[in-house]
Amino acid sequence: MDEKQKQRITRMINAAGILILLLVVAYMLYCGIVRKELGVGYGIAISAGIILFWILEDVVKPILTKAFDDMDERQRSNYIKCSALSLAGYAGLIWFALSINTGNGIYGAVVYVITRVMKRRIQEEEAENEEEDVEVLDEAEAEQVPAIEQAVETEQEENETAGTDDESI
Repeated sequence: MDEKQKQRITRMINAAGILILLLVVAYMLYCGIVRKELGVGYGIAISAGIILFWILEDVVKPILTKAFDDMDERQRSNYIKCSALSLAGYAGLIWFALSINTGNGIYGAVVYVITRVMKRRIQEEEAENEEEDVEVLDEAEAEQVPAIEQAVETEQEENETAGTDDESI
């Protein structure tokens, strides 16, 4: 899959996710403005919207863009951890939204903040690991250059002693 297709899929999923969240917020505002009784339908609508957003962002997008094909085992593991933390954080947001009138909603907000902090730490560790991987690759390439130069010189010497010259071929 080329980069343009991945960007197009990502833009479409992001637009769908934003639309879902806007609908959830609009429904919450509507219920607040008209002072509608917050029943089971309210909880289902809010929960379904937020969970659908998570599914689009953390499940559908990587599958459609084939993001897992480019990941090694450590990256996949970190992605799954971050995705699980996102789900837990969204569950905290749902708890906040559904318990806002009772005063217990603050606990859901705390869950969301804690999961975001944990997710950020994992992402920072992954970024550091990728930088270390690049440094290791650069060092490995630097170590290979003298060996490659040595092999080229040896081959040129062998060709000169055999009476052939690579440059004339």
